[in-house]
Order: sequence, then C-alpha cells, then structure tokens
Amino acid sequence: MTKPNHENQNNRQKIIDAATHLFASKGYNGVSVREIAEEASVTKPVIYYYFDNKKDLHDNILQEAFADMTALHDLIFENKTSVEEQLRELMRSHFRFCIENPDVVKILYDTIGRNISEKGFMPGKPSALAGETDFRKFSDFIRNGQAEGFIKPSVDPTKAGMMMLGAMNIFILTHLHSDREMISDAVADELMDMFLHGITNNEETIKENANS
Repeated sequence: MTKPNHENQNNRQKIIDAATHLFASKGYNGVSVREIAEEASVTKPVIYYYFDNKKDLHDNILQEAFADMTALHDLIFENKTSVEEQLRELMRSHFRFCIENPDVVKILYDTIGRNISEKGFMPGKPSALAGETDFRKFSDFIRNGQAEGFIKPSVDPTKAGMMMLGAMNIFILTHLHSDREMISDAVADELMDMFLHGITNNEETIKENANS
C-alpha cells in the first residue's frame, strides 16, 4: 500500500535532515546508512524506499542545494537593479546561504575535497553536480556588466568570475572552520568595493609614484 503523501514528505525530509547533519560532522566516508536511519528515527528499508543508496542520498542533498542557489542567481540576474547592485547582492546571497545552511556548505566543500583527493585537480565538477548546467556562473554577471558599459570590455569575464569566487570561498571556508565571524552583508560589500574599485589610489597618484 502506498504511503500517504504527507508521510512520504515527512519521512524523506527527516532522512535528508539527519544525513545532512551527519555528513557535515563526520564526512561522507564516516557515515553509514544505519547511522542515518538511527538519526532520522526510521529503519534502513525506509531510507531505501526514497534513495537507492548512500551516494544517491548524498547527491540529492547537493543537487537540492544547487537548485536553491540557481534560483537565487536567476532572481538576481533578472532583477532590474544596476549591475553593481546585482554583483553586490550575488556576494551577499552566497554569504547568507552559508550562514543559513552551514551543514550543506560543509558537505559541498568536503565533496570537492574528496573529488580532488581521489582524481587530482581534474577539470569538471564532482559527479553529483555534473548535471547542473543551468547554474548561473559569476562570469555571466561580468558579461552583463560589459554589455551595459559598467565593466571594461578588456576584462576577461571568466578570470574576473574566478577572482570573485576565490575571494568568496576563502572567506566562507575561514568562517566555517574557525570561531571568527567572517561573512556578512557588510563584508560582502567591502569585498565588492575592492573588486570593483581596486585597492590602489587613483591613476594620477600611481603615475606620480612611478615617476618619483
């Protein structure tokens, strides 16, 4: 007999929540299906009713997280605010997502780390994320800024996007693995100020210093 729909959703979410907590605290390899079942207060057959195996459960957690981030990116990208405000909100939204979902973010970085450990620095995403072709890349926002004349046409969108992602990831990792509060809307705006306007004085001052 098919379970009532509300019971389906409740059990599935309990399993997702339990697995997310355990994967974040112990790592993928340190968690068994039995532990997840105990944490979720269900039996192992109930887990296999919803997921093929531990990897399928793990992949579902990541895919749902990326679907949420994709929706945020699309909303920002389609917003009729200025390109500068879009870029600022992009950084803020990532920091907020991390603050609100620290366990999911820890799982993401753990997955990337395991992928590198097992396969080396190979191109491409971990298999759990291979199908996320609609994920809005930071470089898309740079191209949008170039089309509107806000960002110099000489800027390489891919490299600029990588710079933004690199800064964001360093701050998120430091926040997750220390007692320091490293991320907030204010920090996001500070980083974007440096990214958009640089850290040097104006061109005239630079030229004066170079000629002195």
